[in-house]
Amino acid sequence: PPGSPSPPSPDLETVRWFMEQRRVESALRILSRPDIPASLEVTMLRLRCFVALRRYPAAAAELAGMPAAHLESLPLEIRILSVELPFLLNPADVSLALGQLQQLARRVCSGASGIGGSEEGGRATLHEQLHVLRILSHVALAAGHGAAAVREIQTAAAVCTGDWVGEDGGTAPARALFHSALGRHHITGGDVGAAAVAFDLARSCGLPEGSTAALLDKGLLCAARGDYSTASKAFAEASVAACGGTVDGVPKSPIAAEEAIAAENNLAVCRLYTRELREGVKGLEAFARRSPVVFLRSSIVQNLTSFYEFLTDSSWRRGTLREVIDAFRLEDIDLKIFDQPGGA
Repeated sequence: PPGSPSPPSPDLETVRWFMEQRRVESALRILSRPDIPASLEVTMLRLRCFVALRRYPAAAAELAGMPAAHLESLPLEIRILSVELPFLLNPADVSLALGQLQQLARRVCSGASGIGGSEEGGRATLHEQLHVLRILSHVALAAGHGAAAVREIQTAAAVCTGDWVGEDGGTAPARALFHSALGRHHITGGDVGAAAVAFDLARSCGLPEGSTAALLDKGLLCAARGDYSTASKAFAEASVAACGGTVDGVPKSPIAAEEAIAAENNLAVCRLYTRELREGVKGLEAFARRSPVVFLRSSIVQNLTSFYEFLTDSSWRRGTLREVIDAFRLEDIDLKIFDQPGGA
């Protein structure tokens, strides 16, 4: 019956491989076949495909079609999606999503059991807690109620008693990462002074100066203050730290890969401000070439296509970038990025 566990099948193994390779359309075609048995796993895979392809109405319909009895067995990832969906469907109407996200964040960050998290008893991991707070930050700022997210992040930091294991294997109080998240919330909201205070708190709580998180924080603060040269150095070091310990410069952890992408994107933007456009483009292209599947995300593509507009060979570069996307079948990239003046 729908919602029940399903035994491993060759088809679902293929789907998972397609999704690892970001061939999401291909995965969805298999999941939409009539001979695929209905199960909770199939539903979750379909939801991940819809979200990756930004097909939010289809995701909403998939969730609406689930039996109510099965909603309690959903992983936290899908529960977060279910409360964020009203915002994704209509960014102009954020009140419902904001209220539900606040309630979910309180439960997730209080250590409540049975919420579909990856820890024992269905509790949320540290990174799952930070993930829901990042989404809350985004929605709260979009709603013009950034203070709502500030309260939840501060509360999460106050009740956090665990430790965080850094890139070098050392530990620090996990609340340092909540203060870091608060600082980034303030940066996005334009409150540089509050961001500086939060980042100072993160360091005083034991966030190592050379960690990826601390270097990203330093870069964001310097960039917000207009010191793009110092910011560039911090972002370059953050990228190295995120990819540290790898032979090919490609981290195995999705979290580390996201941090490297953030660092490289910000580094390229800083180079634009320091009049090093070609170095910025060259660096971002080299970064993406290390592993297009891991690094060539929509944010990288968006930055590259924007930077190309300042170069005389813009059309050729955009065409080459589109060929790379097609060659690797990166089906989760929004090709509307190319639908602008000068596009390939």
